[in-house]
Amino acid sequence: MYVIMVSIKERILLSKESDERKHRLNGNPETKSEYQWKKQANARYHAKCDQIAIRIPKGQKEVWRQAAEKHELNLTQYLTTLMHADNPDLFPAESEKTE
Repeated sequence: MYVIMVSIKERILLSKESDERKHRLNGNPETKSEYQWKKQANARYHAKCDQIAIRIPKGQKEVWRQAAEKHELNLTQYLTTLMHADNPDLFPAESEKTE
């Protein structure tokens, strides 16, 4: 039976080499993947917004979308613009922009 004596410095060196090899193979766990960056960016964006869900009869969604496209807006922008234009007392700064 052989006993191998390894000094503390050699253990640390071996450990570092092993960690470096693991990082090369698996990626560095301290660096974030593109998915993680996007997930964080989305979370920051959604923290600034409220979400509203509405239910409309089948087939109406496409009619609403086409109405928005006539004004070169997406459906969310179109509904927001209509809301601001119809309620200038609630949104005074925004309704001035739409007029």
